[in-house]
Amino acid sequence: MRGCGARLLEQKDRTRAEPSRRVLAVSTSLVALALTPLTAAVAHAQVAETVKDAFLPAAASLPPSGGDAAPETEIVVTSSRIRGAMGPNPVTSISNSQLTTLSPQSVPAGLAKLPIFQPVKSSGSASDGGYQPTGNYLDLWGLGPIRTLVLLNGHRGGPTYYDGTVDINTLPQLLVRRVEVVTGGASAVYGSDAVAGVANVILDHRFVGVKAVAQGGVSTYGDGGSVRLGFANGFDIGERSHFEWSAEYYRRDPIIATPRAYGNSAVLIVGSGTQASPLAQLADTRLNSSAFGGFVTNGPFAGQQFVGDGTLAPFNKGAVTQSSGISVGGDGTYRRPSNLLPSLRTMQFFGRFDHNFGGGITGYVQGG
Repeated sequence: MRGCGARLLEQKDRTRAEPSRRVLAVSTSLVALALTPLTAAVAHAQVAETVKDAFLPAAASLPPSGGDAAPETEIVVTSSRIRGAMGPNPVTSISNSQLTTLSPQSVPAGLAKLPIFQPVKSSGSASDGGYQPTGNYLDLWGLGPIRTLVLLNGHRGGPTYYDGTVDINTLPQLLVRRVEVVTGGASAVYGSDAVAGVANVILDHRFVGVKAVAQGGVSTYGDGGSVRLGFANGFDIGERSHFEWSAEYYRRDPIIATPRAYGNSAVLIVGSGTQASPLAQLADTRLNSSAFGGFVTNGPFAGQQFVGDGTLAPFNKGAVTQSSGISVGGDGTYRRPSNLLPSLRTMQFFGRFDHNFGGGITGYVQGG
């Protein structure tokens, strides 16, 4: 009986404990439900804080509430833009020291080392016997100098050629502080002459001191001698005025093709570029329809040439190529040796005076 009574009491105790467990489970669920909105609120606050951190400046850059404002940051505007217009491409800035490292010869020579500027026929390019420009013109992406806008301190530079292009040899190189380049998308702001991009030459308006340059050189063959002389000076006048100026002189003799091994090679590219007539570069080419002494084109002596004292002699046309009228070897004429580089002489002077009238009003006068 004691064992049975003990089991009955144990069963009653379990029966009494089950409602307590149910109440405890229900209470736990209610507590979980009560905590759910609080957890969601905390999670929402964390997400909002993350979004705020992603789009707002760092807390260190914001002025503290009730305290001193953060120090102001100087913003330099290097060129005028239409209100609301945003450039699609970043500005590439090349300092004067970087340009000197690329090429100590001159600022144009340093810019020519950058891959964004394509080789263009200029006073520094090899001559092919045809038209040779006397200036140095920038060409972005190979679209031509007429599609590259050159600015001086954010203003259009004075054109030096009939098509409106600017010879950068005429800019005051000793006062250049940096060159900023914008490639592509600038025509919406500057016009059709900036389809390829814009090159903005920034001068050092606060230059104080003296700067001079003297360079010289000659080629291995004794030609192409060059001399460059330059001087720049800047100083303050009182507390509100500043004046700076520069003068430069450059001279280069022509580089002649004759002394070089390839000077008389008469190299030409023949062919039309098709599968039947592919392009080919050949040396010792001749025009097989003309002779230096004279060529007879018709009559009983057609196909002969005049030689020596004016007597007639057979004419050797040489080996005919894919291009009509062009042969390799023979008695035909060829282009006389020309200058690989033409002669060049430039003189440049620039002066600038600026004055601070106070109240945030300044004025300047410059010329060159």
